[in-house]
Amino acid sequence: MRRNFAEILKTAKIDLLQEYGRLYKLFYSIQDDYGVSLAKECEKSFLDMPFRGTCLSLSDFNESYGFDFESKPKNFDIDYLVAFCEYTYNLVNYSRYSYGYPYQIFFVNQMRKVLEMIDYEFVRDEETYVNILVPRKQEAIAVAEIADKKIAYSILEYNHHSLKGNLQKKKAILKLMADDIEPQRKILNGINKTLADNLFQMFQKFVRHNNEDNPYIKGLSPEELESCYDDIYQMWLLAKLEIDNLERKKRVELILQNINA
Repeated sequence: MRRNFAEILKTAKIDLLQEYGRLYKLFYSIQDDYGVSLAKECEKSFLDMPFRGTCLSLSDFNESYGFDFESKPKNFDIDYLVAFCEYTYNLVNYSRYSYGYPYQIFFVNQMRKVLEMIDYEFVRDEETYVNILVPRKQEAIAVAEIADKKIAYSILEYNHHSLKGNLQKKKAILKLMADDIEPQRKILNGINKTLADNLFQMFQKFVRHNNEDNPYIKGLSPEELESCYDDIYQMWLLAKLEIDNLERKKRVELILQNINA
């Protein structure tokens, strides 16, 4: 039986609440030689931060967007930890002392150690300058590195914890993916016809057209529909890797032909 992510972490004896507590203390409680916490240092630089919108202070920002982290949260899970890491990392990253303030450097290094434990990594949105955390999925990273820059961020964003259950956003990302691979349909068909047929049928049924009048699709629960979206995403990743491997396959075959001649 497959274990879910939380069960795997328990097996690895990773106490996420304890790790969260350490980061919380480092950010809010520990002070430098001048009696200033890292949170206070970030507050000084808040007006220079590109994501502040129209907020005039960090407290204004927290109230506007609902950031209210507790030292001992009652309803704690991995998403709570991830949200806290995103919040603090972006503040620290844009603080005016980002490259010299020792507590900031120590805090970020401590955070990265925690993120390595749960296999998450930061990706940056070049339009908003905001860093978000996504699971470190090697196949997604591999495809993002070879994909068009216009959708590279979306490929990684699809795995963001905030998109869980967000069918509208996931569908929008899948639409970008469908448009991206359409010109390569013939190539994919020549490599793996079954994958090509299944992938483009799923795009047609679930992404490009509203087929909610279809009795089967109409009967799907939101969870089942999201599972279909996730399957399409994984199939697209595989398809892109198959296409990328075509030229590599030709080179390898030529090398082996020369070796075995």
